[in-house]
Amino acid sequence: MSNDADFADLVRFLSLERLATFQAITGSTGEAISLHQQTLRLGSQLMMVTAVIEVALRNAVYERLEGYYGQPDWLIAPPATLVWVPSESAKIKQAIKSARREKYAKMTLPQKRHLDSLIPGGAPAGPGKMAYQRLVAARQAQIAVPVGQVMAQLTFFFWKRLYSKDYANVLWTPLKNIFPDKRLTRADIATQLERLYQSRNRVAHHEPIFGRRLQETLEAIEFFLNHFDGKDANGIPHISKLLSDDLERLKKSAAELDGRIKSFKVPGES
Repeated sequence: MSNDADFADLVRFLSLERLATFQAITGSTGEAISLHQQTLRLGSQLMMVTAVIEVALRNAVYERLEGYYGQPDWLIAPPATLVWVPSESAKIKQAIKSARREKYAKMTLPQKRHLDSLIPGGAPAGPGKMAYQRLVAARQAQIAVPVGQVMAQLTFFFWKRLYSKDYANVLWTPLKNIFPDKRLTRADIATQLERLYQSRNRVAHHEPIFGRRLQETLEAIEFFLNHFDGKDANGIPHISKLLSDDLERLKKSAAELDGRIKSFKVPGES
């Protein structure tokens, strides 16, 4: 392909709107497409790192609060002192419904019919699609799901919210020890988790991350690796044993992307 006209089909696949930012940086349709692809490759590396962070955070939070409240089902049957705000309450209810739906989908027909005997007042009857939907909903409501399956349905948004000011008086005391450095405030942790959450969401929606946002994301990852869940006897953060190599690859890709973007700028341009 020798000129911008050759890229017409590729532009159609990606859309002019999506490529506009890269076109403005490069001044070339071909370079814009190439730069777009480079940001997606970096995004896949970033998604892997944030996925591990998300899983580690949710497991650490669950374990810490299980010990603090002395009950494994604190998430779905919270003690009186833990009152969920509406946003978290709704997400937990939806997570339970989703976990039940998944389990129901894997059941055999006899297993599904057995649930009818558990429905208070008996299974709803009647013809038609609406009646069948009521039957399925009533059946699913009888399914017990392990807390681990409910946890898996809750997103990064839920877990980072537990460090928000809405729960400062309730959860900060048990959760601060997940980040053992006593110099850290709740707001410090909440800020870095928010950055990770925002970047993770952009990547999940195939949106590019570069420039200041990418730098802040790398800083948030470094923060997490340096402060999450303590260090071993040699001073090496536990979580870094999972992610240090991946972070180095991500930082290398970020530096290459940053260098390439800067190469398109006119000398003296801010």
